[in-house]
Amino acid sequence: MVSVIVPNYNHSRFLKKRLDSILNQSYHDYEIILLDDCSEDDSIEVLSEYANHDKVVHFIKNTKNSGSPFKQWKKGLDVAKGEYIWIAESDDFAHPDFLKRTIDLLSINEQLGLVVTSSLLVDDENKSLNQDTKTLLSIKSKGKINGHEKIIVCSYKDFITRYFWGESSIYNASSVLFRRSFIPEVNNGYEFKEQVGDVFFWAGILLNKGDVAFLNENLNYFRIHKTSATSTNNRQKKETIILEEYEFLNYLYSVSNFEINKNVKNVGLNRMALKLVRYFWDNGKLFAFKKGLPFLRKVCKYDKMVYLRVYGLYFDFVLKKIIKKLLG
Repeated sequence: MVSVIVPNYNHSRFLKKRLDSILNQSYHDYEIILLDDCSEDDSIEVLSEYANHDKVVHFIKNTKNSGSPFKQWKKGLDVAKGEYIWIAESDDFAHPDFLKRTIDLLSINEQLGLVVTSSLLVDDENKSLNQDTKTLLSIKSKGKINGHEKIIVCSYKDFITRYFWGESSIYNASSVLFRRSFIPEVNNGYEFKEQVGDVFFWAGILLNKGDVAFLNENLNYFRIHKTSATSTNNRQKKETIILEEYEFLNYLYSVSNFEINKNVKNVGLNRMALKLVRYFWDNGKLFAFKKGLPFLRKVCKYDKMVYLRVYGLYFDFVLKKIIKKLLG
């Protein structure tokens, strides 16, 4: 059986599309767990229309917002009964064969911890953005199941060191079906993260020796919203993402039960440094020197090498901009 966890916050306009896409799955052995994190829109009304459906086993409503979607993930996992778990984010929707195709893979390979499908990107009006995540599936790997070229299998070690270190290759939780038995008994604190708790969560499964299968079919529809937050909120969000991503790099390096090549670690650190450089530049030169320094110190409490990389890259970046302007 599959436990389908639907965590929601203020996505009332997308809920019917999401829930209907679950109820219309060609695979029928599943339970649905609905969660609402004290939404301020009409979400409760929409969810209530589905609450009495035979497939819905829990409808959990928070009276106070939890502050993190990943706390909702954990709440859903705590009551889930299924062998397999699908965290179906409330603003996405799925192809009718999503569960059938992913379960087919998990059921014939017990070492697989999770299956990731390709996703088609759509906008708020369900229109295709003519982009998908199939590039993730062009990984050079010899692993195949039954010779099916659309399926690529990576060992947990290979995935961590090549496709997860410094940048996650799992863009959207809705595109993943995972095996419950690979969730580690000792929690790594993913639910306390504001922005990148999903990366910590997938890492827990990988470090529990769960291999990964990429299914090169657009079975998930990943919604990309237009940004409307204020610049202040965007700045705070970006800062949180950068800090949590760097915490993740250090977490992964410290708990891995196998050696992570020094060059691989440097790739992750360089990606982080480049992110910081772009972040400083986008917020202006004064920000980089007045507010950027204390923020950088927060990050660099983990690794002084990042501090040196960032400022080396930043000055190089500024110099190139100046030269380009003079020559232009």
